Amino acid sequence: MVCQLAIDYCWSSETKCLSNIDEWTESLFQLGSLLHQLSSFLPTLASSASNGSEIISMTSHPWPTDVNDVWTLSRDRTLRLWKAKIGCVASKTLSLKIPGQGSTPPVQPSGNDSKPRVLLETGQQTLLRVFTTLSLEEHVYLLTFNPTPSSSASAGIFHLFDTFGDQFHEIRTVECSRSSAHCRLQDFIITNNMLYVLWDRQGQSAVEKTSLDPEELHEDPDVVSWATASYASDSELTPAYLEELFLVPGSLADKFCEAMMRPGIFSALK
Repeated sequence: MVCQLAIDYCWSSETKCLSNIDEWTESLFQLGSLLHQLSSFLPTLASSASNGSEIISMTSHPWPTDVNDVWTLSRDRTLRLWKAKIGCVASKTLSLKIPGQGSTPPVQPSGNDSKPRVLLETGQQTLLRVFTTLSLEEHVYLLTFNPTPSSSASAGIFHLFDTFGDQFHEIRTVECSRSSAHCRLQDFIITNNMLYVLWDRQGQSAVEKTSLDPEELHEDPDVVSWATASYASDSELTPAYLEELFLVPGSLADKFCEAMMRPGIFSALK
């Protein structure tokens, strides 16, 4: 996705159809400042494993929209707002306060440290979502997930920002549930003022939801109610289970195929 965006900016052309004749003309679009700035954050084959500025998540407003901005998150937990003709216009580093703990590990080197202490995992991840509301269409909201994989309290924190005026104005934080501890985020979506989160819980899928209305600013940030839905546990194909299954009258082949081909038997992540 990141490379495709860079290619689109680099090789996009301005195409115009002549009204009187059925012909097309093309002219090369000159590179702007966005590509030069954005390309410095793209991962390369020579990228170091400790490269904190490497972009791992990127998003834009869903179509249809006239919002052409791009938001990115780097491994050092820095959010950036990009505009096509200007480049990066705003940045903000997410807080690393771990739920249930009072300490906040620093992101940037301090003292004799030569490397950042806490970096997000490398590789593309789904950590950003952009949306608007019908009542305040001029306000573009950014929801980002801040993982805390080492915490036993939860999987991380969601940060909600209002990007009005091309700045990051943090509205509120939403701490994940205790049952999400040591889970891996697969995806999340905001619809009808509800936040839905899909977790990989040690190989099994779980969905959680909570209310998230950006216009309700007087809510207590410490009171977050999560509702959880997950698949019921399936019986493992142990020898004892198969022996009990085969005692039931019927075709042996049919019973074996039904047990082997049921959903989730080869992968519990559904």
